[in-house]
Amino acid sequence: MELQLIILIFLIILGIIDLYVGVANDAVNFTNAAIGSKVASFRVIMIVAGLGMLLGVVYSGGMMEIARKGIFNPGYFTLDEVLVILLAAMVADVILLDFFNTYGLPTSTTVSILADLLGAALGVTIYKLVSSGLPLSDMSDYINVQKVTSIFSSIVLSIITAFIFGTIAQFFARLIFSFDYMKRIKYFGAAWGAFATTFMLYFVFIKGLKHASFITPELLGYINQNLVLILIGLFIGITLIFQIIIAITKFNILKIVILFGTFALAMSFASNDLVNFIGVPLAGLDAYNIASQSANPTSILMVDLGHSDISPPVYYLLFAGIIMFGSLVLSKKARSVTKTEISLGRQGEGFERFQSNALARALVTITITITQFFEKITPTPIKNFVKKQFDTTQFKFEVDENGERSSFDIIRASVILAISSALISLGTFLKLPLSTTYITFITAMAAALPDKAWGRESAVYRVSGVLTVIGGWMVTAIFATLFSLTIAFVVISIGTFGVIIALLGLGLVFWKNAIDHRKRAEKEEKSEKAYVFQDQKLDSSYYTELINQIANYVNTTYNMIALSLDRLVHNDALKLRKLRSEARDVAREVNILSINIINMLKVPDERMDEFMNFSTKIMSNLQNLADRVQLLTEQNYYYIANSHTLLSEEQAKEIQSISDNLSQFANIIMNVINNVEDYKEADIEEKIDAFKKKIEELNKLQVERVKHSPKPIKRNLLYFTILSDMDLIADNSRTLYRALRRVFKKISKESQKKDNL
Repeated sequence: MELQLIILIFLIILGIIDLYVGVANDAVNFTNAAIGSKVASFRVIMIVAGLGMLLGVVYSGGMMEIARKGIFNPGYFTLDEVLVILLAAMVADVILLDFFNTYGLPTSTTVSILADLLGAALGVTIYKLVSSGLPLSDMSDYINVQKVTSIFSSIVLSIITAFIFGTIAQFFARLIFSFDYMKRIKYFGAAWGAFATTFMLYFVFIKGLKHASFITPELLGYINQNLVLILIGLFIGITLIFQIIIAITKFNILKIVILFGTFALAMSFASNDLVNFIGVPLAGLDAYNIASQSANPTSILMVDLGHSDISPPVYYLLFAGIIMFGSLVLSKKARSVTKTEISLGRQGEGFERFQSNALARALVTITITITQFFEKITPTPIKNFVKKQFDTTQFKFEVDENGERSSFDIIRASVILAISSALISLGTFLKLPLSTTYITFITAMAAALPDKAWGRESAVYRVSGVLTVIGGWMVTAIFATLFSLTIAFVVISIGTFGVIIALLGLGLVFWKNAIDHRKRAEKEEKSEKAYVFQDQKLDSSYYTELINQIANYVNTTYNMIALSLDRLVHNDALKLRKLRSEARDVAREVNILSINIINMLKVPDERMDEFMNFSTKIMSNLQNLADRVQLLTEQNYYYIANSHTLLSEEQAKEIQSISDNLSQFANIIMNVINNVEDYKEADIEEKIDAFKKKIEELNKLQVERVKHSPKPIKRNLLYFTILSDMDLIADNSRTLYRALRRVFKKISKESQKKDNL
């Protein structure tokens, strides 16, 4: 039993790790509404959510049997086989969840662990049947097909339900309160808050009591017999309390509702999803204890593991809750995942984390067509009333202590929390491990629809993001099954050595993901924080900082064009591929810079009128350069990747000289910045004219070459395209340099005035 004990210890360690990475991914499920609406500081929200989890774990006892007998029939497996199933499932689960956390994508921990258990059970079952010479058709005896079907069907049904109820609830909530909701809170706020609170109390606490470890049958019977009176009493009492608060203070009582909803949803999450993280290690511990009491521990079948009367001690659950709390507060990856979901549902335009795709564009076009049809057939009075209530210009941002603005208001946050917590608690009551990620994500996206959060300027990017997340869920289910199946089959086939390989692989993946997450976090922080416009930073120093970033991007852009040409000459597809990715990042960051400049136009500042005039010209030229880098790098990469004919010796030398000229242009930019008063504009004009003249001469040379030897056609077309691009870049540079010089002169004068004062 020594090897079995070692595996059990590793299962427990993996369970603790899984708690950490799992909560990092699922933190978005119960914090996105409060964080997105800025009802409190980040620390307060995390503490409230953590306390909800600590209480929720004691409600989770009834869910633990899912890991023991929900996916496979333990009576057909020995201790060794059960431990292999559980180990393979945990290794696969930890790797997958950490991967999704690294890239900031919310995935379903429920689907992940269920698919991992299914795949691992299939892997061991296939090995057993093949080794014993039994037909694979007997597999249905080993796998709990009926329960698996029931679980996955309930997950799909919960997604549909969440979307329908989320959309309807948000529509009526907005119809009652509108976006200018503060005027209506004193009339409807108490009743709305009491209804939402009572709604959550019923589903989260009262429904969940059935499976709570501390509840007595007598108390449960009393509550069930007097349920209606209890709910009515709660509603009336909460309404009176909220109305008194509204009458004697200016405090927004809906903030209380949001924080309570965060607490309730965190509690629902812990009660339903704790099995995803510690259910497998506890199943292993139960199996080990059962086998230890047998005379033949390694050969006895785990029939007793399928009994429903095995209940985990409360202190196990509380220990798990403490780890979850620590993960919620400490994990940086949790914030990355939270950021993804909130950005997809935020009100208004801004930086978009996802690029559009064909399916997203098609869905948006169809939706617009359907919406326009219903607008035509709706009576004018109704249409005018609805339009008034859904006037998004009345939306007001909340600002937290760090100056960050809210993504949506507390009306939408209350709907997200109420619907999500109710559905998850109902699933716990029915002993169905629903996907809290699916429910909260879909509810949040559904609530964004009536609020017109996805306007024409952002809809295609948001839909693309939603499709990416949903696609990740599907990939999770498929990949988790295949991945855990492979691990289980390898481990059961080669024994101890297979266990070592699985654990070493896990450590390697963890190390690689930690490095990747740090790089991605630094890149996203640079994109989304360093250049995101904030009203309170609008002063001369902010303009100076912004222009320095513009200059850096101009410099970077020219260097990237030169690098692209250099790597084309040296036929380096790998470096071109990496440069293509960097070019996309630069283009996205330039887009953020452009958004900042446009946002600055709405702020009255007479001193900076000339600055803004030339900054918009810089913006336009800089975007042209960024687009040109992308197109040029894509073109060069695919030319090399498709193994087309190499450039001739003459063409390579000529392109190399162009690359050198572009590097000189990049140096000119820094001279403009560092010597703005002394640098002569005529020098720039002369260099640009000389560059254009050189391009024209090279074009004539190429024409003569083509006359004598038109083939290879693709190589000649590539060369002509590069020359054309360089000519456009030269024209773009002329305007760009003039604008940069005027702007830096203005900044220099403003700085001198400030110093004199």
